Amino acid sequence: MKKLENNPHYMEGLYVGRRLVGNIGSTTYGTLDVAILKKEELVADLKEKFGWDEEHKEVAHNLGLIKAFKDALALQPVVEEPTHNLTVQDVYDVAGEIGKTVTEEQAEQILDEYLSAQESDPGATWNLVIEHLIHGLI
Repeated sequence: MKKLENNPHYMEGLYVGRRLVGNIGSTTYGTLDVAILKKEELVADLKEKFGWDEEHKEVAHNLGLIKAFKDALALQPVVEEPTHNLTVQDVYDVAGEIGKTVTEEQAEQILDEYLSAQESDPGATWNLVIEHLIHGLI
């Protein structure tokens, strides 16, 4: 069996996957984790149903996509959840990270809306929820 890196379909999948990573949120997958899971399921189905191996163009292409998605996922920074209740300073910090300035009144409003915003997007990190609220307010 040849090395995957020598398969043009694998390399094409790797290239396409690397280009797709930045826009994964606007795809039907939504996240890299879901994309990896779905592509792995697809590869398993193709192998099982058709008996195709890694040299087949469809399998190789999808393995390239999976590799690109896993590489991108490994490079994502791990954002730790705060171990304290959110404060106005947390809002100021997030605003500063995205180049925005909020008033104390706006920060308080964001904190008031935080729980309902997090409930509508339970998979989002605390700072992403605050960032979204800042963008919605300013």
